[in-house]
Amino acid sequence: FGAYLSVLIDLPLKPVALALLFVITLINIMGVSIIGRLQKLIVFTVLVALLILGVKGVWTVEPQLFEAGFSKGLPGFISAAAFVYISYAGVTKVAAIAEEVKNPGRNLPLGIMLSWLLVWCLYVFVVFVLVGNVSAEELKKPDLHPIYTLARAVMGPTAGLIAAILAIVTMVSMAIAGLLAASRYPFAMSRDNLIPLWFKEINETLKTPVYSILLTSLMMAIAILYLPVEQLAKLASAFMILAFMLVCGTVAILRETASEWYQPQFRSPFYPWLQLIGIVVGSVLLVAIGPLSVLAVLAVVGIGAVAYFGYGRHNVARRGVIEKMGARRDLLGAKVATASELDQSLPSSASVVVPFFGRERSPETLVEMGAALAQGR
Repeated sequence: FGAYLSVLIDLPLKPVALALLFVITLINIMGVSIIGRLQKLIVFTVLVALLILGVKGVWTVEPQLFEAGFSKGLPGFISAAAFVYISYAGVTKVAAIAEEVKNPGRNLPLGIMLSWLLVWCLYVFVVFVLVGNVSAEELKKPDLHPIYTLARAVMGPTAGLIAAILAIVTMVSMAIAGLLAASRYPFAMSRDNLIPLWFKEINETLKTPVYSILLTSLMMAIAILYLPVEQLAKLASAFMILAFMLVCGTVAILRETASEWYQPQFRSPFYPWLQLIGIVVGSVLLVAIGPLSVLAVLAVVGIGAVAYFGYGRHNVARRGVIEKMGARRDLLGAKVATASELDQSLPSSASVVVPFFGRERSPETLVEMGAALAQGR
């Protein structure tokens, strides 16, 4: 944002960024419907502008500029892929607001797939045009406003200024969506009693989690004030890679534990190979980012573990699916003590076993509950 703003006017970047964050916070507090209408207009405008710029730039591509593309070999390519991983963070934003999506069983996977495909195609196309029109030496300065540079090179100074304005609008749009998505994490965690309960409170008038939004905005302000941009991009990519690896692992855990409530309308294809590939490739990318990012990821995981074992574990109402793997000996009392004895006691063909101890007031209700959990099996 600061790099593109500097093209238009010379202002102190951090105060401007904080003022912008204040406006973005207010927009988020006002509600999702306002954000939706604003995002549609911004995204449509930017997509049209990028396509015009890309189509215009295709005709001036110089093939010799691509020769330096793999000068660092495979390790350099992997490091670059890891560094720009944050560009696909928008995919997780779709999932983060799942509760505010109509018909999520259909629209969530559709939104994720379409957004990923669109961004992937557009990203590759624009980068192809950029590298084919701007020399590697100019890009390696580093150039923090490459779309301005491309527009200026292809269509002249006026187009460069328009591109800078659109880039600023896009950055603002990203920040709005980023705050919207990120604020839903403490909201959901609070509702599960993993962090203090007041973060789950919804404003009765605005219907938004105001305290959760304010907490997230505060974290963004700290990042603006104290974190360098390049390291922040590396850390963001590292956390995104970790998040996707955990999602791959979670799909496997949910399928293998066969939790009764887990009945997704969309099922990931090529299970479990797709998930295994995701975890392996994610591990390679995580290492490629560098030791500092790996240490930061480990530190955040450590903080999360301390928060869970120090606070969340004592307050959470539900057990995790990993704890429920296998038969539940704790439901059968002390009479069946070991796993082998339990296996001998339970019929292998049963989907659900309802234990009776002889003092049940309404055994029929328990049988009905067991039948419901068995789902016709």
